[in-house]
Amino acid sequence: MSSVPALARRRFLLPTALGWTALLALGLVMTATSVSAPASADIQENTGAADSLLVPQFEEAFGTGDAETLLRDAATRVELSLFGRASFYSRTQALFVMRDFFRRYPPEAVTFRDQSIGVGTRTLLGLYEERGGGQCQVAVRLRQRRNAWEVVAVRLDRTGTSIVSGE
Repeated sequence: MSSVPALARRRFLLPTALGWTALLALGLVMTATSVSAPASADIQENTGAADSLLVPQFEEAFGTGDAETLLRDAATRVELSLFGRASFYSRTQALFVMRDFFRRYPPEAVTFRDQSIGVGTRTLLGLYEERGGGQCQVAVRLRQRRNAWEVVAVRLDRTGTSIVSGE
């Protein structure tokens, strides 16, 4: 038999269960408040002046293979997912990984067509076209910190692979 009385176990489980329920409800509310915005110049219409530079900044960084510009405003830890292999890196390590990526898969063109906007978060979704003819779906996840957007994740997957679920 357990040394903890049944009543004590119930008193512990009830607050824990309520806490998880509240956390789940908060997640659902935050998910429900995020919106998906259309692509192109319309992306910048409903954002502040500083936010309007996000899409062109990332299109330029990816389009020229400029890892420094891409990760200039990165978080201290960045998640990189390249062709299904994801890992967390320091900003400096991520810089080396992205330099290598751009060397192996030089860009031809990059277009961000959509973005998902949430409270303090934003995800840019687009298409990365390699010089050799290959294509990748690209997603850049950002979070707002101190009135600026910082990169927290970059994901590139071959076309035909779901950028959202990784399948």
